[in-house]
Amino acid sequence: MSNGGTRLAQVMLDHAGRHPGEGMLTSCSFPPTSVIITKGQLVPAVYILVKGALEVIDAAEGLDTAPIIATLQPPTVIGEIGQVDGGKDAVPEDSV
Repeated sequence: MSNGGTRLAQVMLDHAGRHPGEGMLTSCSFPPTSVIITKGQLVPAVYILVKGALEVIDAAEGLDTAPIIATLQPPTVIGEIGQVDGGKDAVPEDSV
C-alpha cells in the first residue's frame, strides 16, 4: 500500500470519528475466503481495511489454486479507484 493510500484511510477514519452522525462509514465484515471485488465488477463502495488482512489473488486458474499477488494490511483503502472512474474496478485482469 502506498503511503498516500494509508494516509487516505487514516483521514477517512479520523473524519468519521469526529462526525459519527454523518453516516460516512458503515462497519461491515467478510468471512475468510470471501470475494470482495472481481475484475469487471461495478464497485459498490470504498472499503477501508481496519482489521485483519486482505489477499489479492490471480484467479485465472480458479480460486482454489490462485497465487497470492499481494497481502494488504490495515489501514488500507480498497475500491477508491472504482469510485473515481465511474464504478469500474482497478483490479488487474483475472484477479479477485
